[in-house]
Amino acid sequence: MAIEYIPLGDTNRIGASAHYLRLDDWGILLDAGLDPGDQGEAAIPDYERIQDQPVNAIIISHAHLDHLGSLPVAIRYFPHARVYMTPATAALSEVLLFHYIRVRQRQAAEEKVKLSPLFSASEVENILFLFQSFDYNFPFKIHGFQESQIEIRFWDAGHILGSAGVEINYRGRKIFYTGNTKSSAQFIMKGAKYPASADMLITETTYGADSRAPLVKKQAEIKRFSQFLNERLNLGGAVLIPVFALGRTQEVMMLLHRLIRRNKLPAVPVYLTGFGIAINKIYDRLLHK
Repeated sequence: MAIEYIPLGDTNRIGASAHYLRLDDWGILLDAGLDPGDQGEAAIPDYERIQDQPVNAIIISHAHLDHLGSLPVAIRYFPHARVYMTPATAALSEVLLFHYIRVRQRQAAEEKVKLSPLFSASEVENILFLFQSFDYNFPFKIHGFQESQIEIRFWDAGHILGSAGVEINYRGRKIFYTGNTKSSAQFIMKGAKYPASADMLITETTYGADSRAPLVKKQAEIKRFSQFLNERLNLGGAVLIPVFALGRTQEVMMLLHRLIRRNKLPAVPVYLTGFGIAINKIYDRLLHK
């Protein structure tokens, strides 16, 4: 059995996550992200590097754009690949990809520059039928023109709604790709679950290689956050909390709810605007399914 691994994104930055795994004559692309801070070809993984390799399956670990955002481009390169993800990731991916297009178009209009999205709305519409979704802990086999011997199982990665670690079993070998993972529980998401062992581990981390990364205690940070809010609110002020729409918004709103319920904050109105509203509706619909 021959196994080949090729990282396609820039390993020295956050964004454009994509990992190619070849198992004998079968090829799997793990994630298809983009770097939201970059433009054009520089924002996407180096798909040309594997253009002559087989790509039978594209597996999306979760719906953040740095792991999802170049999926339409990847399918442009590999039109026969099937796309696998969890049901929640499928629901989120659709709205995230369309939202990316709208944001790029709005930025271009506001800045009066040519800033084209990497793909069109029609491309997104045309790839949605390729999505095949499977729940956690439900083993399935990937298909090309025939069924493979590669068995996939999704594990709850604990990162955001639908996030998955990917277990790949092939000829007695187990490969595990963590995606973005959170081992301890958050306010909404439970902590990740992992297989007991693996022969090969593929993971990435923001601070894991940095010995200078600050160690932040969760309870101490919650206390500091609530103290800051109370100081401003007691002065009659309002507090604006800029936060990512997917994942972070929902966790912050749950934290605010708990602080108010436990009388750690005054019962002031909490308002949410922007794209987070659409994401909240998906969380409300799918979180406990």
